[in-house]
Amino acid sequence: MTIAIQWPLMGGVSVSFPDFLKKFIGISTVAVESKADVWSDRTLPPWINPLIEQFQRVLALNEGWDGASARPITSDALATALTVLEETMAWDTLAPKVVPVTDGGIQLEWHCAGVDLEVYVDSGGRVSAWCREGSREWEEDFYPRSRLRKELSLLSNAFC
Repeated sequence: MTIAIQWPLMGGVSVSFPDFLKKFIGISTVAVESKADVWSDRTLPPWINPLIEQFQRVLALNEGWDGASARPITSDALATALTVLEETMAWDTLAPKVVPVTDGGIQLEWHCAGVDLEVYVDSGGRVSAWCREGSREWEEDFYPRSRLRKELSLLSNAFC
C-alpha cells in the first residue's frame, strides 16, 4: 500500500512525518508530494488531519509573528514534538492544539473532560509537561513518556 501526504514544511525544516504515520496505519511505502491530499485504502487516526493542519499553520509563521520578536518554530522543536506524539498518541486520542511559542518552541495542549494537559517543547527540543485533573496536578521538567501515555489514554474521542 502507498500513501501520499501533503506536508509542505516551511523554512527548510525537514522532519520525517510520514514515518510517524507508519505506526498507526501499517503502511509499507510513503510518497510525499506537495499539494497532495492524504489518501489510503485504510483509515487514518481521526486526529491526523487536524494535526497536519495545525502544524502547517504554525510552521508558516515568520520572524515576529507575534508583532514583536517571536521566532519561527525550530526544527528541533518540531522533530521533538512529532516524536512525543508518535510515542504517546493512541488511535483514538483526541488531537492536541498545537500552539507556537515565542522562543521558537511548540506547546501541545489537550483540554477535555476535566483534564488539562500541556506539553512544552522548547526551541532546543527539551520537553516539559504539566497536567491537572480536578485536585490532582503534576509538573515535570523532563519528558515523562509513560505518564503522558497514561494521561492521553483518558483523552480519547469516546470521552471528549
